Amino acid sequence: MMRGETMMRGEAVMRGEAAKLGATSTIRVDSDLVLVPTVVTDQDYRPVFALDRDHFRLTVDKVDTPIAAVWKDNGPLSVVIVFDASKSMREVMNRARHAVDGFFRLAHPDDEYALVVCQERGRVAVPFTSNVETVRSQIVNASAEGSTPLYDSVRLAMDVSRKARHQRRAILVISDAEDTSSRVSYKSLWREALESTAYIYVLQLWTGGYVGEGPEFRSLRSLADVTGGVFYGDLSARRFYECFERLDLHQRYVLAFHPTAMPHDRRRHQLEVRVRQSAAQNLKLFWRHAYVDSEPGDAE
Repeated sequence: MMRGETMMRGEAVMRGEAAKLGATSTIRVDSDLVLVPTVVTDQDYRPVFALDRDHFRLTVDKVDTPIAAVWKDNGPLSVVIVFDASKSMREVMNRARHAVDGFFRLAHPDDEYALVVCQERGRVAVPFTSNVETVRSQIVNASAEGSTPLYDSVRLAMDVSRKARHQRRAILVISDAEDTSSRVSYKSLWREALESTAYIYVLQLWTGGYVGEGPEFRSLRSLADVTGGVFYGDLSARRFYECFERLDLHQRYVLAFHPTAMPHDRRRHQLEVRVRQSAAQNLKLFWRHAYVDSEPGDAE
């Protein structure tokens, strides 16, 4: 995420309009203000919304940082689904389709969806639409064949997400996590994910070996972690749906802070969000783990 992606003025932004832009990575209000969308759940992924500013602790580059404001945000989603239809997915295609069906059961009327099929070179099968059936029919008719350009497909999904109608954006990757033919390097993809406004969620399906082992699994988990998303390792379609139903991507907190004055050197800053011990109660927190300081003129 890049500081300065959205430029707005006045106290009204922070008190009112900013709440409507909770998925936007950053807003400037007279002085710079960095936003950190954060999801808090219990151990079963049920949202926890009983917290206020005093319950949170924020560190930037391992330094405790005052939180200027916290608000609860609820809004429609723009989701790009990366559906792996390569040859290695042949034995788990039905599970993958059922997982998408379950995810669509959570759709809100104002949500929009796009589909990137991961196969050979990767392609945009469906641009953004509110018609879930259009996306579903493409997935139902997809056959498992060809190589797996997984990193290329995720990068393509990031490009598609920039055309989204809503500020709250997510990428859902359903794959066995085995990249075989991408042109883009993982290092380059990770850097783009860091600066993207999309949150990456991954359902990795087991097709051989051990789930979570090997660099490909760690890579997808890292993409989810750094963007504030979630990595799900080989869940059943039903369990995946249950977790997403509880998680509900439409709802989250937004933490705002004023960064320390520094030159615009595009430096990466580490973020860590914690809930203070008195309110912790074994909670799970999901937040974007870093942001990149922008140069003057980077703001849109």
